[in-house]
Parts: sequence; C-alpha cells; structure tokens
Amino acid sequence: MTRAVSRYSTALLSVLATRSPAEIASLFSAGERVAELLADDEELRRFLLSPFFSFSEKKTVFVELADRFALGAPLRDLFFTLLEARRPLLFGPVLNEAQRRHRASQGIIEIE
Repeated sequence: MTRAVSRYSTALLSVLATRSPAEIASLFSAGERVAELLADDEELRRFLLSPFFSFSEKKTVFVELADRFALGAPLRDLFFTLLEARRPLLFGPVLNEAQRRHRASQGIIEIE
C-alpha cells in the first residue's frame, strides 16, 4: 500500500465516522461497482488519465457514472479529489483499504 492510499483511506474513514453502518455498507457497495468499472474499462481509464480533456469534462462524465451507480457524496468527493490530484485510478485501492480498515475496526478479520 502506498502512502497516498493510506492517507486518502484515512480521510475517507474520518468522513464516514458519523454515518450509520447501513449507510456505510451502501456507500462501499456502490463504490465497489464504480471501482470495478474503472478497473475493467480501458477506454474510461484512458479518458480519465488523458491530458487532452479538462477536469470539467472528466467531472461531467464521472457525475453521470456516479448517478447511474447511486454513488454517495463522500465517495464522489473522494473521486473528485483524486481526479484533481491526477490520481483517479487510486479510487479502487483507496476504497479497498478503507473497507479493510473499517472491517478491522468492527472486529472483522480477513484470512487468506
């Protein structure tokens, strides 16, 4: 895990701290679907990383995706922050790390 993933996941968890467990589960579920899309769609990744498209154009496309997947405000804000920092592909890793930390805080331990 990179320092950036750690910092962003910590920030996300601090935003989610006041949310109900059901809301957090819903946010994570929607975020997973968006992360899968980012991982699977090469054209979308190229678009988001391209210097030829403005932040505004990229944000407009992502807002449509976020609406389609019912992505909540905390995860939208995370994505826009990552997009502005030119790190949109960290969305999935940040989400995964935040989920791992959240589960650990609930006493749920992952085993392999």
